[in-house]
Amino acid sequence: MERSSQVLSYGDQIENYSIERLLGAGGFGMTYKGFDRNLGCSVAIKEYFPMMYSVRENDSKRIRPKAATYLRSYQFGLQRFLDEARILAKFKNNNIVRVSRFLECNNTAYIIMDYEEGVSLAHFLASARKLSEKELCQVAIPIMNGLIAVHKNQYLHRDLKPANIYLRKSGSPVLLDFGSARQSLSDASTPMTRVVSEGYAPFEQYNKHDKQGPWTDVYGLGATLYHCISGKKPMDALDRLAATQNDQLDPLIPAIYMGKGFYATSILKAIDRMLNLNIKDRPATVEELLPAFTKLSEDIPGVANDDEEIPSILVETPDYEWNMQQIDSVEKQLSKYMGPLAATLVKKSLPQAQSMDEFLDILCNTIKDADDRQNFYRDIDQYTSISTPKSVKSRATSECSKTDFCQHLSPDFIATAEQRLTFHIGPLAGFLVKKALNDVNNLTELIESLANEIPSSEDRLVFINDLKLQHSIMTAGF
Repeated sequence: MERSSQVLSYGDQIENYSIERLLGAGGFGMTYKGFDRNLGCSVAIKEYFPMMYSVRENDSKRIRPKAATYLRSYQFGLQRFLDEARILAKFKNNNIVRVSRFLECNNTAYIIMDYEEGVSLAHFLASARKLSEKELCQVAIPIMNGLIAVHKNQYLHRDLKPANIYLRKSGSPVLLDFGSARQSLSDASTPMTRVVSEGYAPFEQYNKHDKQGPWTDVYGLGATLYHCISGKKPMDALDRLAATQNDQLDPLIPAIYMGKGFYATSILKAIDRMLNLNIKDRPATVEELLPAFTKLSEDIPGVANDDEEIPSILVETPDYEWNMQQIDSVEKQLSKYMGPLAATLVKKSLPQAQSMDEFLDILCNTIKDADDRQNFYRDIDQYTSISTPKSVKSRATSECSKTDFCQHLSPDFIATAEQRLTFHIGPLAGFLVKKALNDVNNLTELIESLANEIPSSEDRLVFINDLKLQHSIMTAGF
């Protein structure tokens, strides 16, 4: 099989490991599923490959900087990559990704990790929007325990966000991507290179002179939990701070209001404390927050048992693609008859349904009054037959434009573009992809048009590199 210009090929050997397939790619590396020929088991192999300033040599596994001017940046990034491996190797915690070894060859480096089936929390939230109270505890408590272990070993994570929390197929969460954790707590007063994920990073991460500590990870975790209860990432800390300094109210809607009626008050108050802009008003350690979640979990069956699986809604991909804007409209109509309970009923009914008609039937049966049921059906008649099987959706999408460009574009690539854009901007991605396909004439225009919908410049760059890589993979037949 021909090698893509960027990706290792099936069967490539890295010492005693064989490459099987690409799992994912980002701006600074690629992760593959591999096979350990010595132990006879699957592994995950993370390769250092900063595509912004390096290339893979033709017909080779070797990576080199694009030019001499990039050499310093390449070597600095490589050292950070190895630092990540050394840090992760220190931890033997079920909720922290386990590194078995790391190695240097081909002018780059590789981290060998346990391979497990599952999805990222970001992937789940992009399709399912929110977690229930039980699911929230099942994710939060193990991640908190993992963070406590990290902090006790004198390290910070500094990039807590849904994309860096992985939900195993068994249901238990695991903390990923410690590339920002090279700074030890003993050196926390030393200025650090800025590493920021907009919406999840506290103000002190924007200012290299501000001291960081466990409270920095507390903010990131709070922002992640806020996303879990609201369905969207919080407003960026800089925007919040700018508003308060101009004598305006903090524009972030507090969790106590966002989740009222659906989550315990103690949890919502804890999330609001975690998202305080001022360090002195924020919990200084994760240990301070854990009781608010563990006390509640004692009354929720299954949460306290580490071996119990999280409900399948967390780890299974639905067979149908749901139009979440339409789902929100249905929820509003249902609230006319069920009040605030409508949101909970919608959340519980979605994973039980295999089509929009079945979903509406389930909701209708929750309305006791016959006249109200009839009125509800009348209100939502326009929303029937919204969802379609993925295979049908792919065919329909591939026919969405009459241009030669669209007709020759792979349906799988279109579906991938929509999925990747959803990670950044939510359910509006599907509409924007279809619109762009009718407005552009080539691949570059399509990718740039979609990237312009992403607010963060850093995320835009990752999105552009990712789509170019995916197109390269698909056209090469990888």
